[in-house]
Amino acid sequence: MKITVKKRSADYKEIVINEPTVEDMIKAEKMSDGDRGFEFAVCLLSIIAEFDGQKLPPEEIKKLPASVFLEISRSFMELGLTGLGEQLSTSQSQQAGN
Repeated sequence: MKITVKKRSADYKEIVINEPTVEDMIKAEKMSDGDRGFEFAVCLLSIIAEFDGQKLPPEEIKKLPASVFLEISRSFMELGLTGLGEQLSTSQSQQAGN
């Protein structure tokens, strides 16, 4: 049996992630209906990230390749959102094992 993995790429040259304010985090929590996992991270990124200088709605961020999303989620740890970054990394690793 042959298994071929086709990597997807994001067609962005630069993704800038601004440090969130408490207000940003509250807004993301409301947008995600209190979810503190992937949905929250997606909503927070739609608020604090710029993709080639433009904000993306959550629906577009959900279309990013998982590998790109995981790389972005590592930046949460750099911003002091260690719990969220670790949770997303762990969830991604567990899903990859399934």
